[in-house]
Amino acid sequence: MALVLRYERAQSAQALAPDGVDPALEKAAAGLFLPVILTALDLPAIPLDRIEEIVTAEIALRAVTGMPTTPIAVAELARAVHLGQSAEIGALFEEVRTRLGAEAGDVDPFDVLLDLARILAPVDATAVPGIVAGVLRASNDPAQQRAALAWTVWGALQEGEVADDAVAAVIAQLEEVDRDLEEFGDVPGSVLLEVAARVPGVLGWLLDAALADAAPGDPNHLDTAAGAARVLLDHAPADERGPRLRDDAREIAEALDRRNGNAVQSERLRERFFPEG
Repeated sequence: MALVLRYERAQSAQALAPDGVDPALEKAAAGLFLPVILTALDLPAIPLDRIEEIVTAEIALRAVTGMPTTPIAVAELARAVHLGQSAEIGALFEEVRTRLGAEAGDVDPFDVLLDLARILAPVDATAVPGIVAGVLRASNDPAQQRAALAWTVWGALQEGEVADDAVAAVIAQLEEVDRDLEEFGDVPGSVLLEVAARVPGVLGWLLDAALADAAPGDPNHLDTAAGAARVLLDHAPADERGPRLRDDAREIAEALDRRNGNAVQSERLRERFFPEG
């Protein structure tokens, strides 16, 4: 919540003096826009019209500052996916690709592809390996490479086609960064947990790492709570954390649905993590 408030203030300050803002600060602020929107979408306490106001203000601001508009297109896609506006997703995805093609020198295309994987995974898991293929092929950043590999293996897992050596490669890379999930790369905790669940002896420490900073009931950790609940219910049914985390995830999804005026988040939670009801 504080991040969103601070960003709104930064937008207002830039709008009042767009020519007087230090270029380095202007660039840094622009880089926060998409994380702010993704965070706001996850927080039931932030109304949708407030998120819309931030996006609208950003469109006007970037028309003046000349900052890349690809993050705006990604934010609009994320909002449509979050709200279950399936009829809009295809066109918005193409808009991201168009803007990225025009602004590839001004934004990191590999970061954008990883953002797209995270955003689209809830609605089209089978598309994720194709989205991150370019990252695996061309990125020189180790964290981007690690995240892309994890996404690729996870996507294959959804299709029942994952190979043991691919899973082992993900675990080896987790070990290389001393089991630090933040250092590993931009990939949700649930993705790593689902991959690791196939390897005996790994799930225990990975659960501890994933849940270390996930406060109970924190909406920003819905994915991690749901993923941890799923693997616990499957592999350690006597562990009391499983039912508790499942209940936490359900409550967060229901709060998001109340804010959004639909049942999309609860339905997705049930379909992906808790199909047994």
